[in-house]
Amino acid sequence: MFGFSNYPQRDVKQARENQVADLLTDLIADEIADIRRLMNAVKQIAKQTQHFAKKTQEIQQALDRFRQLNPDFDDMAGGAKLDRLICELRQDAKHSANELAELRQSIQ
Repeated sequence: MFGFSNYPQRDVKQARENQVADLLTDLIADEIADIRRLMNAVKQIAKQTQHFAKKTQEIQQALDRFRQLNPDFDDMAGGAKLDRLICELRQDAKHSANELAELRQSIQ
């Protein structure tokens, strides 16, 4: 019976230990593969979040420049709301980028 097994040891205890070790090795390999997939997904999300943060910075700079060119901007209808929304969007982008950076660090 031992001759047809993947574990040719005559010692039953040793054969079982080898089976358990092989099962754990396979399980750990699967877990590592799952972690790598998770890291790749987080990396892609981080890339998109950084892009989002960069674009919101560009929008903020464009608004600041528009304000310089149009001194009456703050008195225009809707100007204050636009300014507030852009500032909130910029803060959200910064916050998301920071949270994602912390997540990536903790996963590694």
